[in-house]
Amino acid sequence: PDTPVIVVFGATDDELLGGGATFAKRLSEGWQVHAVVVCEGESVRYARAEVDQQAQAREAARVLGFSSCRCLMYEDQRLDTVPQVELN
Repeated sequence: PDTPVIVVFGATDDELLGGGATFAKRLSEGWQVHAVVVCEGESVRYARAEVDQQAQAREAARVLGFSSCRCLMYEDQRLDTVPQVELN
């Protein structure tokens, strides 16, 4: 497949829970899959020093075989406070 796939996730654990099997299949077929994680995924549940969700997301993407993983670092579960034009 010549067209890369870009997958946008709200939080750092969504790439596995939401579509891990689908991405694994596409990766096994030779697709390039790029992940974009919108929220930092930890401030609501953890202290930032306690859990490094971004590092874990990048490691999960590496293990799955994603071509890249970018974390945008918006505040977890606070996208309603961000202007829609900024998110777009």
